[in-house]
Amino acid sequence: MDKLFTISYFVFLFLLIRVTFLNHSKYRLLIKILTCSHFLGLGIYAALTRDISLMKYLLVIGLILSFIGDVFLGLKDYFKSAFIIGVSAFSLAQLYYLLYLQLYHFNYFAFILALLFMGAFWFYIKRNPKIEFPSKAYFLIVYLFLLSSTFFSSVFYFTEYSSELNFILMIGCILFFLSDLTLFHVYFLKKKNNYLKIAYLVLYHLAQILIATFIYL
Repeated sequence: MDKLFTISYFVFLFLLIRVTFLNHSKYRLLIKILTCSHFLGLGIYAALTRDISLMKYLLVIGLILSFIGDVFLGLKDYFKSAFIIGVSAFSLAQLYYLLYLQLYHFNYFAFILALLFMGAFWFYIKRNPKIEFPSKAYFLIVYLFLLSSTFFSSVFYFTEYSSELNFILMIGCILFFLSDLTLFHVYFLKKKNNYLKIAYLVLYHLAQILIATFIYL
């Protein structure tokens, strides 16, 4: 069953990459939902069938919100508010991931580093002539803060509670962080690059499946 699930996941990920590269928007949303349903299904399956800790339910909620975010981002070409709803869902997902990492192990250094990163990234945005960042997208800075806070918190969490399982969670959070930095360039680079889309898809789906695997194990 585990092998079949893994094969199915990577087959759908390959199909998602292919339709993205070929710009087959007609089928992309359906394949995207089917691909994302793997990490969502694994997380919910773990919650329903395994004796997971109450804290891990925060991560399950994060996966559900991420799935909702994926669906709405997939609908952004159909109605304008879908993008804002999608980013809002992802922001809440990051908040739940962050709660898991910080609730019983508060580390303010993660937030300080996140603020410093935001400052450096903002400087990079304003100085890079290849990036066109519209004023209406400023709300993404809030998401960036939550995303980077989760990233730094996962590293501190692993250093405090070092284990193979927590290493899986940390790698998932790191890949999530890298995937959204890549996605930022996909959206706002003046010259579009399909290969960046592929990099984002691989990083993002590896990140989410690792987080779901952490819940399952």
